[in-house]
Amino acid sequence: MAKPNSEKPDLSGLSEEAAFLAETLLPDAASAFTLQKKSVGSALQDADVVLDTNVLLLPYRAGASSLKQIVTALKTLRDGGRLFVPARVAREFARLRPAKLGELLQALSDQSSRVIAPEEPAYPLLEDLDDYRVLTDAVKALQAARKEYTKAVGALRDHMLSWEGNDPVSTAYSESLLEWKNTA
Repeated sequence: MAKPNSEKPDLSGLSEEAAFLAETLLPDAASAFTLQKKSVGSALQDADVVLDTNVLLLPYRAGASSLKQIVTALKTLRDGGRLFVPARVAREFARLRPAKLGELLQALSDQSSRVIAPEEPAYPLLEDLDDYRVLTDAVKALQAARKEYTKAVGALRDHMLSWEGNDPVSTAYSESLLEWKNTA
């Protein structure tokens, strides 16, 4: 059983209006049990939105079109004066952003390492067969494609490693959302 807190909170700095906010918002306490609540859809039409760190990090797991849709939605909220990003959330985003980029790099590396081209077959008995030549040509093409793939992954990795706070998500946020209301 929870032990009641014997210490009373210090309410000395609380205005009368703030102290009785619940009474102001809900003057008839009994109506709390019969209150008709708005649906999420209708509440979103005029609600203020306070973002958390996970929301800001979400685009690192989404596609480019999702990032555009997210930024569009956030701009709409910002332009309506309804978007709030607590200062702590912004700091946590900055702290966790490198880890999200590291996860992307690791996923690319893991995917690249799983691509294996077969070795060229070595069956001298079959060398005179047209089908065997087709097979060896296909193996060579796969080896060349794997080499090209590995080169492309390396170039992409190098590009990502050159980012210094200018990855696509950070750039989208800095270019379009600087007007956030920063809440402490």
